[in-house]
Amino acid sequence: MAEDDTPQRFRVIPGGPAGDEKPKPKPYRTRKRGAAQLLTCWQCELDTGVSGATTMEVKQGRMVRDGKPEGGSRAIICVDCLAMGKVTHLLG
Repeated sequence: MAEDDTPQRFRVIPGGPAGDEKPKPKPYRTRKRGAAQLLTCWQCELDTGVSGATTMEVKQGRMVRDGKPEGGSRAIICVDCLAMGKVTHLLG
């Protein structure tokens, strides 16, 4: 019998991890997200009739250690309400 006629116990599959090509990335599912919405202020809509969309991100309850701020909780507030003297939390 010739060498080529002997049965092979293992075969190399092209494209596999032992093949000559790079291994293919595993498919994964991405999380489906909802559509983006405009963040508006409910307090401005009650007071003026127009919902404000101007916001600002602030950190509340910050501490200072060695001259550097640390900690605190993040919140998003309405700038229009802040100009009128109110603090309206939209997120946070």
